[in-house]
Amino acid sequence: MRSWSAEVFIEAGNTLGEGPIWWRKRNLLVWVDILECKVFAANGSGSIVDTFEMPEPVGCVFEMLDGSLLAGCQTGLRTVPDGILIAKIPNASPDVRINDGKVDPWGNLVFGTMGFPEPRKGEGALWRWDGKTFSELLDGVTIPNGMVWRQEQSEFLFIDTPSKCIKTYQYGASTNRLGEPVSVVDLAGFDGDPDGMCEGPNGDLYVAMWDGASVVEIRANGEITPFPIPTARPTSLLYDAPLNFFIVTSASANDVLDRAGGSLFKVSLGSPNE
Repeated sequence: MRSWSAEVFIEAGNTLGEGPIWWRKRNLLVWVDILECKVFAANGSGSIVDTFEMPEPVGCVFEMLDGSLLAGCQTGLRTVPDGILIAKIPNASPDVRINDGKVDPWGNLVFGTMGFPEPRKGEGALWRWDGKTFSELLDGVTIPNGMVWRQEQSEFLFIDTPSKCIKTYQYGASTNRLGEPVSVVDLAGFDGDPDGMCEGPNGDLYVAMWDGASVVEIRANGEITPFPIPTARPTSLLYDAPLNFFIVTSASANDVLDRAGGSLFKVSLGSPNE
């Protein structure tokens, strides 16, 4: 079992913090507060250096090949910081918004949509944008979240939160529609609901558990271990391989004792005991 240490890194006070990425062009940590319509950027010391206001809820942020940022918002993809809409999602409406999203290994933007202001069963979809056109990878989605690609195995791992599982699909450079899942990891036996996901050391998976106050580690040998996070609602996470730590975003909770809700956490990870 790995050693695990989590501490508050940035007291951001986010209502619904999500989607951390490293902005390589400026060497900054970037994330969003979905409901406050904001994109934040912080330096390696944890100081917020920029706050960009979007004109509508913002679910995720992407760094493009030229180093610019695009935000996945309620209506579609918008430039950061000026909020210009450059690509309207096919199902854009006042009761739908973009949620989690990432750049795939071939440079396409992949993101999910869901009901807004409340999720509605099966009303969302998973989309890919190649810079010109949208492809609907998957329909019938409720709360699209964690995404990981394993390019060597031509695999895409995806979480639709209410399913409480990770499904693996075949995925390649020309994929424009997902088939049936080839494998499933069931997380129903653990506290909370699976939210954001990333790949850590040795290809192990890490999943933030909303309302579970934890991150679940899924090792390549199938062993699953929850690790505590000092807030009820961790939402997503990012792994820094050179420094061997995670950044974990979170949402505010109604519990007055959960004063760290909405903060970003730094999690140090030790070596596993084989």
